[in-house]
Amino acid sequence: LSLGSASLIIRFFPDFKDPQKQHNGFLGFVFLLAFGGIGVGLVLYSFLKTPIILQLEELGFDLRLFEQYEFYIFGLAVFLLFNLILSNYSSLFGRIVIPRSLNDFVLTKLLIPVLVLLHLYTAYTGQQLFQWMLWAYAIAFLLLIFYVIQLKQFKVRPNFSFLKKVNLKEMGVYASYGV
Repeated sequence: LSLGSASLIIRFFPDFKDPQKQHNGFLGFVFLLAFGGIGVGLVLYSFLKTPIILQLEELGFDLRLFEQYEFYIFGLAVFLLFNLILSNYSSLFGRIVIPRSLNDFVLTKLLIPVLVLLHLYTAYTGQQLFQWMLWAYAIAFLLLIFYVIQLKQFKVRPNFSFLKKVNLKEMGVYASYGV
């Protein structure tokens, strides 16, 4: 889904970095690339859904569960992508503790295991588990947005004229490794 957008952040930010020009809207470019990847992913999935389901069936997956939770799986993938983008972006400004703590500790090691245990030992259904997980990642996304805003680095208006000054071919090749 990312089209390499998360990997571009650290490598190419120095080319865009200019506090006076709001970093030429680098975060906006990365978001646009990520949205493009999500669009490509949706189109590919719509064309390849049948072969994917046939492959999963051959591997012994319970297709009822896949079809029941495919919306949640896609939603989680989108929030994971944008959380990674915002975490990587905030690290450019020497701020890694809060984003990494939120993603690596609060979500991964604390909240998700608690939700799974609640599902196993209470009356929570699988659908409720996925809903809570989706909410958890959505809240983390909003907190990361708020954090980047607090850093005064939420510059999302792309400067398209600046694209003529950067090596788009090099960016494309580099991003392709992250696909």
